[in-house]
Amino acid sequence: MKILATTDGSDFSQKVLAKLGTLLPRDADILLLSVFSSPLTLTYGADPMGVSYERMVEQFREAAESDCEQGRDILAKQGFSARTLTLMGEPAETIIDLAQKEAVDLIVVGSHGKSGIQRFLLGSVSDRVVRHADRSTLVVKLP
Repeated sequence: MKILATTDGSDFSQKVLAKLGTLLPRDADILLLSVFSSPLTLTYGADPMGVSYERMVEQFREAAESDCEQGRDILAKQGFSARTLTLMGEPAETIIDLAQKEAVDLIVVGSHGKSGIQRFLLGSVSDRVVRHADRSTLVVKLP
């Protein structure tokens, strides 16, 4: 079984990865993905003064790589082996595109449980993945 699991480095995301040991077969082929946004997206296209775009991308990539390494360690403690990948882009779109390219059997995403105005303003990556992915998707929601 080929699985695409996602992480954003948050405590919640780490708890979701820790839960996978009770949900997935031990022989699963896991690709752990962390998606980071373009600095231009976060600054609404403005060029922040005194900071180069390239340096910001590198900092975001390093943070995403660190998130993946922490996630890989969590999975390894449960007996899983995982490859890691970091990509720049819009999270839901990137997850869906990669799932198709890698021909995964299952996408695993966490749900932060946003509702109301927070969900309206920020959107929900897990919701968009469930609605638009052509792969089975497991949304892990923790209390």
